[in-house]
Amino acid sequence: SSSKTKSKTRTSSSKKETDVIAEVNWDSISVDVGCRGNPGIVEYKGVHTQTGEILFAHDEIHIGTNNMGEFLAIVHGLAYLKEHGLNKPIYSDSLTAIKWVKQKKAKSTLDRNERTAYIWSLVDRAEKWLQE
Repeated sequence: SSSKTKSKTRTSSSKKETDVIAEVNWDSISVDVGCRGNPGIVEYKGVHTQTGEILFAHDEIHIGTNNMGEFLAIVHGLAYLKEHGLNKPIYSDSLTAIKWVKQKKAKSTLDRNERTAYIWSLVDRAEKWLQE
């Protein structure tokens, strides 16, 4: 009977995954961040969700946090859409960064110092762009 339960769980779990996939707008941008250490080296890119074509990217930022990178990636995506006159969804897996974008303010606790000056300059610029 326990194997039956496991099987049922697996089935309902995979059904839920399928339901989510069916709702994806494939003509969209998906952003993702790589962060080696947190804080650490941050890089991000935005791709066309269906084709995987890289639409924009930012190479390694010496020191930052994963959430800051996700925030920058989403704002970069919004700027990309505006620049190209497009209206498409942007997908991100960072609820924190999505919240920051909605609030037009990145509420990172990363110290501001010489080592973090570059990422903070990008974040400050992104916030200003969102507020315009």
